Amino acid sequence: MNSTHRIVTDRVPRQISGRLGAAFRGWHQFWFPLATGHSLAGYRICFGFYLLWYWGRYWPVADTLFSSIGVYNTTVLPDMAPGPGLARVIYSVFLAIHIPFILGLFTRVITPLIWAGYVYHWLLQLRTGGAAFDNLNVFFLFLLCFSDLDRVWSITSSLRPPAATRHKVSQFSARLIAIHISFLYSGTGLFKLMMPDWRAGLVLPWTLIGRWATPVGYWIGDLSLPTGVYTIASWMVIIMEIFLPFFLWTRRYRLAACVVGALFHIGIAVTLGITGFLTCIATYVLFWEPEVLKNASERWMAGWRPRKI
Repeated sequence: MNSTHRIVTDRVPRQISGRLGAAFRGWHQFWFPLATGHSLAGYRICFGFYLLWYWGRYWPVADTLFSSIGVYNTTVLPDMAPGPGLARVIYSVFLAIHIPFILGLFTRVITPLIWAGYVYHWLLQLRTGGAAFDNLNVFFLFLLCFSDLDRVWSITSSLRPPAATRHKVSQFSARLIAIHISFLYSGTGLFKLMMPDWRAGLVLPWTLIGRWATPVGYWIGDLSLPTGVYTIASWMVIIMEIFLPFFLWTRRYRLAACVVGALFHIGIAVTLGITGFLTCIATYVLFWEPEVLKNASERWMAGWRPRKI
């Protein structure tokens, strides 16, 4: 990816002059900037912990869920699910390789293996649920297969010469994931804005007593709150989803946007039990400039160094 970046930067813009050239260079600088690897490394760690938790939940039922003795999907994969013993081995290995991914060890090899394992288990069983967050995770993992994830904050970086950690990497995958998340939020908000029942506050109370609701959701639903409360809450959700991406891209309000977005997804998990979209929280680190994360980590590390007397 870095070689492609140099080819486009060195050759194409020099052949274009004037406003068109400036526009092209601005476009290219947004999509293909070279920077330190702190954003991608931070996302690797956050995403890795999320994936380890996401798949670790199935440990008690993995023998049944991903083997021939359970109900599995044959619409994509052939009817060849392994037996319980082999299914447990495959699942355990898949779960274990998330550890070196988080630690930043051999990520060029580990990341494609995690992507393949995710797709395998997803197509075998979880695809029957049609969850959108699985689509997100598969797509994001695919992009990370072509990214330099262990340049910093990794075991690999500690084994490299110090100069190697200062090597700048392409941020294309980070940009693509951030843009994808931005459209996910705004698109969902605009969709709700066009639905009369959402604008009237009629969807939320039914959702809190629907099939996804948790005991907390049912408790809130049983409070019999006035319709006006749900109308205000619905408009708060619509406005938040539409405008959250703009605040994530704005340095001044980015931290507040991250907090609001995290609380939003945690609230959904607590009241509706939809925990898969917690993956969105991990992507927030990609909105921060790598240099900002680098400086913050250096200040944090400096605070842990013993002071000279």
